[in-house]
Amino acid sequence: MTVICRLLLFVFALSISPAPVSAAALEFQKPQSRWEVSWLAQFYNRDFVQITGQNIDWSNPPFLTATADIDGDPGNPAIFVLRQHRDFCGAQNCTLHVWHYDEPTGSAPGAGDYVRALEVFVAGAVALGDMGPNGLQDIWLGENLWRWNGSTYIRP
Repeated sequence: MTVICRLLLFVFALSISPAPVSAAALEFQKPQSRWEVSWLAQFYNRDFVQITGQNIDWSNPPFLTATADIDGDPGNPAIFVLRQHRDFCGAQNCTLHVWHYDEPTGSAPGAGDYVRALEVFVAGAVALGDMGPNGLQDIWLGENLWRWNGSTYIRP
């Protein structure tokens, strides 16, 4: 095989590589605002108590969060919740939930609610990719691409 053929094969392989090209890594942190703590308590407190037998210690919460605009509309960012309690983690990974604000077409502004768009075990970086074909940004979990199909995130 000639050098030019090898070079062309290498360039072709790079062009179909699954690695994110323009992915922006999310930065997770402890919940910061009263709204965020209230929202998390609403969706996670009962589940946490049932599984662990403990109340959430909000001075050291069992998860980290990040927010990001994944739909291009201002307001109501997506909420990424990375659970970190041992009862919600495997040997090397933990549960990640992605919540997307869904406002039904034709409804009054603010008439929507957050719905869980993804639940998956993750070990590694969480990053946003390009805007997908169905209106929400792609999500990269390490080297794995997740794409919005109109109702949930799936592996394409």
